[in-house]
Amino acid sequence: MSIAIFQYNIGNDINLIKTDEIVFLRNNKRIIELYVWNRETDTIILANKFYSIIKDALNQLPACKFYRCERSHIVNMDYIDQMESSAFILVDANKSKVPISRSRKSEAREVYDIYRTLA
Repeated sequence: MSIAIFQYNIGNDINLIKTDEIVFLRNNKRIIELYVWNRETDTIILANKFYSIIKDALNQLPACKFYRCERSHIVNMDYIDQMESSAFILVDANKSKVPISRSRKSEAREVYDIYRTLA
C-alpha cells in the first residue's frame, strides 16, 4: 500500500506531510491552517500555515478519508470520535470540534455513518 502525501508551499520551500498525520485543515482568508496529530502528547497541534485555497488542498487529499464539512474546513474521518448536529467531535482529550455547515448536515451524517461502518 502506498503512503499518501500532502504537499504545500511556504515561500519557495516545498513541504510534505503524510496525509494520515493530518487531523483537519481550516481556511482563514486564503491562509490554510494545517492541524496534525502529535503522537507524543496525543493532542492536535497547529503544524503550519500556508497560502492556498481550500479546494486545491481538498484535491490533494484521499477522498475516502477526508470530508469538506464546511466552507472552510476539511476533516480527516479517522480522527472523529462522534458527530453532533452541527460539529464533528475529535478524538483528542479536549474534544475539539470541527463545524458542519447547515447545508451539509444531512450529507455529513451519511458520510460519517458509512465511514464508521467501513472502518
